Amino acid sequence: MLRFWQKSPDYKFTKRKVFGKLKPLLIVFNAVNKDMCYKFGYDSCHKFYTCLECKKRGHTVSARFIQHNGETTIELGRLQHICEPQKYIHENFFNASEEEKSIPPTNSSN
Repeated sequence: MLRFWQKSPDYKFTKRKVFGKLKPLLIVFNAVNKDMCYKFGYDSCHKFYTCLECKKRGHTVSARFIQHNGETTIELGRLQHICEPQKYIHENFFNASEEEKSIPPTNSSN
């Protein structure tokens, strides 16, 4: 099974407002153009993140936090995106505290 690991500068853990509540959001930057990104929402039933745009098209591209060589990183699933990366606009997101960044949610509700 093919897996891809992303190091910290290639992703950002933050939050987004959904129906008035702050929900976990994982932003994975495009490898070629760091101004472009994929947004992953947390799926509490399956305990991993899924690409929001691919999910709208009935396709599941997953990501999860893991320990790799002593570092916290993300592991992307084997499926490729069917969506296009989106322009990263910082103002649309809420910064997570350092504690929230270091401990990704495991039992939060969607």
